[in-house]
This record gives sequence, structure tokens and C-alpha cells, in this order.
Amino acid sequence: MCGIAGILRLTGVTSSTPPDVLDRLDAAIAYRGPDVRSRKVIDAGNCELDLLHRRLTILDAEGGGQPMHWPARGAHRLSVVFNGCIYNHRALRERFRGEYRSDHSDTESMLHAWAALGQNCLRELDGMFAMAMFDSESRELWMARDLAGEKPLYYMLAPGGAMLAFASTPGALWDFARSDAGRWQPGVDTEVLARWIWKGYDEQPPMRPIRSVPAGCVARARLIEGEIRVEVSRWAADVPERDNPVDLDAIDAALARSVSLRLDADVPTGCFLSGGIDSALVAGHASEQLRIRGRRLQTFTMRMVDTAYDESEAAAESACVLGTDHTTLDCPTTSPIDDLTGLIDQLALPLGDSSLLPTYWLARAAREHVTVALAGDAGDELFAGYRRHLANWLLAPAMDTLAALPIRRKTSASHPKSAVSMVARMLDASRHRGYDDILAIFPTATLAAVSPEAVRLLPPERVVADAPHLDFQEYLPGDLLRKTDTATMAVAMELRAPLLSPAIVRMGLGTPMASLLAWGRTKAPLRALAARRLPDSITRRPKSGFALPLPAWWRQDHLGLRTCLRDLLTSASPWGGVDLGIEVSIGECLRLVDEHVSGRGEHSQRLYLILVLALWSRRLGTVR
Repeated sequence: MCGIAGILRLTGVTSSTPPDVLDRLDAAIAYRGPDVRSRKVIDAGNCELDLLHRRLTILDAEGGGQPMHWPARGAHRLSVVFNGCIYNHRALRERFRGEYRSDHSDTESMLHAWAALGQNCLRELDGMFAMAMFDSESRELWMARDLAGEKPLYYMLAPGGAMLAFASTPGALWDFARSDAGRWQPGVDTEVLARWIWKGYDEQPPMRPIRSVPAGCVARARLIEGEIRVEVSRWAADVPERDNPVDLDAIDAALARSVSLRLDADVPTGCFLSGGIDSALVAGHASEQLRIRGRRLQTFTMRMVDTAYDESEAAAESACVLGTDHTTLDCPTTSPIDDLTGLIDQLALPLGDSSLLPTYWLARAAREHVTVALAGDAGDELFAGYRRHLANWLLAPAMDTLAALPIRRKTSASHPKSAVSMVARMLDASRHRGYDDILAIFPTATLAAVSPEAVRLLPPERVVADAPHLDFQEYLPGDLLRKTDTATMAVAMELRAPLLSPAIVRMGLGTPMASLLAWGRTKAPLRALAARRLPDSITRRPKSGFALPLPAWWRQDHLGLRTCLRDLLTSASPWGGVDLGIEVSIGECLRLVDEHVSGRGEHSQRLYLILVLALWSRRLGTVR
């Protein structure tokens, strides 16, 4: 787990990158890899590449340093900086034999695979990764991300194509672009920003000229007619058809193998355990495998102050059944504003997922015990674990009929996860953007009041027949994995998700919806597997999620949260002097605050997104 960055430039057209610029770029990714700092300049004749790497040491402390090169001796043809972990690295080492300088570095195993197969090796990797591979012979730079998008990678190409920069964080690139604004012409991408305000996430950052390499894709930068050009293509196989019968034993065996590979580390390793079945399945396999090795699995959960959002007792019950060494961590009492400001400062994106904070608090507390943690992420996206998946599957054919019903309602003040709220959201969505509006923090009708311009910039409406497929392709990498990467890397922790092994991804996305939602229950195959080792009190527990008691926090002005938002909105420059490019009504934002506080409406997530938008815009305007 690391931070990576680099600058590719045409020699004779642009001058060498000054050391102080590289220092600032390095400092922006330092928190992701506090153990080792390294750099390398590669001169390839008509182009030069600066590679920067910040390492969080997990495997092969002595031999796994980066940038790493192939061949190991003599003139280097390939050079790589890499963030993540290739879990099947030992099998790759056996398959792609040659001269290795390391004992068990996953980076070097991947490097040998690339030397043998080129970019085709990406389909052979079981891992999470963001890599930049440079071929000094062809003068090509390949920037690739893993299948699900667990690890982030951003790049930007200067107008005219004389320089390209890439980094693990968009903030590092934004600060670099701001330091040389004449070359990069940085600014807010209003069309992308509209999508962030709508849903609270998007694949692409709302800042020009920064782009994200999409999950499962590779961006190939090469010199053509005297300039750098970038072509993005998908290396991952297409999403499978839903025609595979459910094979519980095969899923269980794949999960056991995936967990085994993800327990490979030279540092203390544990598991995040919630009250749900996904993390319990992961922890169950991990506990069994470690017990064979004479060790006990360490598991961690966080006790939330509000009992309605607290899963600690349920997690403790699962830990007792699984026989883990369990620790319940206390939710911090410090101001959430300070922590949120720091996270948005590092992320440099207006991420609207409020579970970023408790995920960060859990990671920060667990980091005192372990450096690597396994988690149950992606079970819901792969195996249809959300109620909205069931609702969309049942009601999608009737959306037009629902939209025609003569129903009028006021903004619901119900709890956002209640059945009443879900029905209301479905009815609203049927009148506007369907499943996309179910996901939205600001559904179309509400967004129209806050920012009519944003509504006009939204993508065309679409019919979503397979909601889990869409969530895997968009919601998982754009929101959930970005959140967990941000929260864990902020404390230099590596998070591993066994359910995201390629084999399990194919099984989940290839299973018929009728099998995933059998008997009207979500993710039926995982529930059936959980029933083999867990009692009904766990497998039949209603889904809770890892969330903050935001509805009450806003009304109670918890630790000054509401006061902070009001102060930002009523200041002389609510958006920090940054031109968002689209009008966002301050008056309407304040109306939402008043309506929520009075109990006439439920806008807790919208208020959180408005707060994040204000913090993000101020971060954009800060010169570093």
C-alpha cells in the first residue's frame, strides 16, 4: 500500500522538473506511505520520466522497494511504481521464472508477468492495484487500475501534449496544476460537478484537466507526432451474463482461497467485523485458517454513541461464535468537523458519503493494533444486498405505471432508511431518473430547487435493468472503495476485500437475479453460506450499515456541526471564492437546514453534502 506519482515530459520542449516541485508532489502523497521515500529519473531520449514512490511496507521489507525495474541487472527496459497488493504473487513467481532480486515482493512478480505478457498480464492478477509501468524501449507509459477500482489513480495531460502527470490523489495533481496554471489551465469541470452534487460521487473528479483511470481500465500514454497522447481502454473482461446456477460450495471455496491469499503479510493483520454477514463470512474463514497456524484472528468493531446506529453487540456475538480475539473500540468524542476537514483536504473531492467519518475512526483506532485489515466490502454490490436491488428488480417493469399515479406528497420527515422513506423515494424516482434517483442524495426534484443549472447538466435518463451490475461499475468504485481507501490510507493502513477476488466477482455478477433475491430476501447465497456457521440471530438480523446519527446531530447541533454549516453558508464567500461554474442557491440550502431542524423534513445527508461541498471548494482555493 503506497502513494505513487510521476511526471512524463518531452525533452527539448519542456525543461526538467525543478526539485521543489517534486518535493511538493511527494509531500502530497506522503501520508499514504510513511515508511520509505524514493525517486527515480528515467531518461528515454526524447522524453524523461520522474517517478515518485511512498511506501507503506507490508511485504518483503528488504527487497520490495520501488521504483522497481526489469531486468534486475544491466539496462532496465521496464520500470514501475505500484500501489496495492498482488495476492497471487507467489504463483506468478513460479509461473514467470527468471532472475529475481527480491525474496517475495509482489511488485517484482507482477513486473516479470508484464515482461512476459505485456498488458495482457493484468487479467492474470488477483489483487488491488494502481500502477504506472514505463517501457523505455517503446517510450510508452501504461497506467492501470484493478478490476473493481480498489486503488485510485489520476492523471492529467497538458494542452499541447508536452507533459503528463499522474498521482494517487487528485489533490496532488491539482496543487501541481495550480503552481503552473499557465501550462495546465486548471478549473472546475461544471458538468462533472453537477453529478457530484446529484449523487455525492462520480468516477471522474470535478477539476480540469484531471482525469481518473476508470476501474478495470488502462490508460496508455505514448509519443505520437511530437506530442504525448493518451488512449484509455478496458483490460478487464466484460460483465458476465446472469446464467450461472448457484453453487454454494464453489462460492465458499473461492472465498476460502481469497481470504487465505489476503492473510499474506509481514505485519500484524486483523479483520473489521460489523453486525452483518459479509464481514462475518470473511472473519470466519480467516479465523479457521489462522487457527490451523496456531494463531487467533484479531477482529475490531466500533461502539457508536447512538444505540440505533450501534452494531457493537451484534459484532461481539459474531466474534464469540467465530472464536476471534475481539476488540470493541470507542467512537471518539472529538469534533467531527476537524476530522472531516482533514479527510476532504487529503481526498480533494466532495465525497458525500457520511460513513467516511466512522470508517476513518475505526481505522485510526484499529491501526494501533494492526497494519492490515480484511473487510466484507462488495458483498452487497456483487450479490444484490440492498433493498433497492429487490425494489428495482420487482418494480422496474412498472416504473411507467408508478410515474403515472396521481400521488402528491410533501417532503418526508421519516428516517432515511425506513420503509416509508424507501417507498417515497421509489415513487419520486419513477417520475424522474429511475434507479439513478434512488441513489441520489439530491434527487432530481430536490436538486432542481437547489441548482436548476445542475439538473440541466445531468446525463440522459436511462433504464437500469440490472441494479447490482450498475452499482458494481459505478457506486462501488466511485463511492464505497474511494471512501475506504481514503479512510484507511489517512492512517497508513492497508484494507483488503476478499469478496473482490476475480473469481467471486464472476460468480456474483453471473448469478441470476432470481437466485440472488430468492424468497424476497437480499443476497440469498451469502445468507445461505452464513447459515452454515452462524446462528439465526446473526443471519436474519436486519441490515444496519455503518453510519452516523446525522438526523439527530443536525437537530441538536452536535459539537457545533450545524453552526459550522450555517457559518460557512452565510459567510461572504460560501464556496471559498472558487467559481463552481454553476449556481447553488444559498437560500435553498439554508431552507433545507431549517426544514430539517424543525422536523418538517429529513435532509441529513443533503446537509452533509452541502458541508462537504463548502469544505472542498475552500480546499481548491488553498495554495500549497
